[in-house]
Amino acid sequence: MIKKLGLGISGLIVAGAAYYFMGCSEQITAEIKKQVNAELSNAATYGFVVEERQTKKKSEHFVLSFDDTAKITNFLNTQGIQIHARDIENLKGLKLGVDMTYLADAYSAVSLDIYPLTLPTALHAVMQEPEDKKILTQIDAVLKKKAILIHLDVNKLANGFKGYVKDIDETFTSEKNVHITLKDMTFKGDLKDQTPENVSQNVKEITLSLADELTVTLKALQSHYVKTGATAYDYKTDYSMEQMSLKTNEAFSVHADHLTISATSNVKNNLASGTVTSIIRTLTLEEKGQKTIIDAFVVNTDASNLDMTALAKLEKIDPDNEEEASKVLQQLISKGVTLNISDVSAKNILHKQQDLGGFTLSAHLDIDKSLNVQATNQNPLAALNAVDANVKVSLDKALFSLIAKQPQAMMALMLFQPKDEQGKKVYHLELKDGKFSANGVSVN
Repeated sequence: MIKKLGLGISGLIVAGAAYYFMGCSEQITAEIKKQVNAELSNAATYGFVVEERQTKKKSEHFVLSFDDTAKITNFLNTQGIQIHARDIENLKGLKLGVDMTYLADAYSAVSLDIYPLTLPTALHAVMQEPEDKKILTQIDAVLKKKAILIHLDVNKLANGFKGYVKDIDETFTSEKNVHITLKDMTFKGDLKDQTPENVSQNVKEITLSLADELTVTLKALQSHYVKTGATAYDYKTDYSMEQMSLKTNEAFSVHADHLTISATSNVKNNLASGTVTSIIRTLTLEEKGQKTIIDAFVVNTDASNLDMTALAKLEKIDPDNEEEASKVLQQLISKGVTLNISDVSAKNILHKQQDLGGFTLSAHLDIDKSLNVQATNQNPLAALNAVDANVKVSLDKALFSLIAKQPQAMMALMLFQPKDEQGKKVYHLELKDGKFSANGVSVN
């Protein structure tokens, strides 16, 4: 989140600038300052307030205060940063210090150090207990020493940037000590018309530990974002992580090796479509010494015909406003929506040293524009005539036998008997014209 805000602020500061050599550094600096002055003068347009500005020959310091959160949300969205309005609302009152240097090196037209100075007002409002106030005091001390800091360089042509987040190694003491580390986080990308066209990011390690109760560790994270069209919903992203682990003091742990996620989104005729593909090479669950190992866990999904105007509204509405949410969801499906789960599968599952084989699941869902969202909220059965669904599940026999022994599954197995196909247990479930069938047999 901090890094995203850093990129947004860089767009604010260098928007529209065309930097080129004009004979001497003084002339270049003057041109850069002209552009910066113009953008900071318009900061209120983006929802920020500029305070405490101090200007020197080749450097500046100022404070950006989060003032109008609705405008800030809109500004960040135009920069390709998809964030919900309520998330920005929670940042109201946040102040960021900015130290700016002109022509710091051969690469940079502008170099910035961006760091939080104060916490959001909402955080102070909810943390009123003595232990909470103790933590707030420690956080304030961390902020004062600039332990949380983004460094950003924008090149002399204003078409590229690079930077890093300062390493973090902090412990907050309370009834349950919290330790946070961040190592070697770097990023870079290209700018076009003030907006990031692509962004690459690398992080060596992130760790969060809560006393002896919980430890979460992420290692070797990489991400790449590319803007592929005119809207904020035209993009392609790729994420990868070498390791993810979660451990608790109750002898429970989750460990994932080699996680990758790819997502695409595009807009045509004001309708958005998108795909998401996730793969975990090995997922290990352990509880009290008993391990379950899942090999090649895959999830592939896609959606199409989503009304883009409604998607934009979803970024802004209050989720607790059920009436407004229903109206927006009704608009979202106004052209009819298709949801597709092309593959949820695991190649093999090893449970308590027993080889269970694997499974596959696929599903297709067509939602007709006639679906009444408000009526469905009151009575889910009202959706039956407006939804067509097709689900197929295939399980290796050993896995099916284990599931069949579970009390939760017994009733379903009594109602729906699987078919035997090529040594596997198969279910084919279908909802069509309001009628439900299982393996070709109508269910009333």
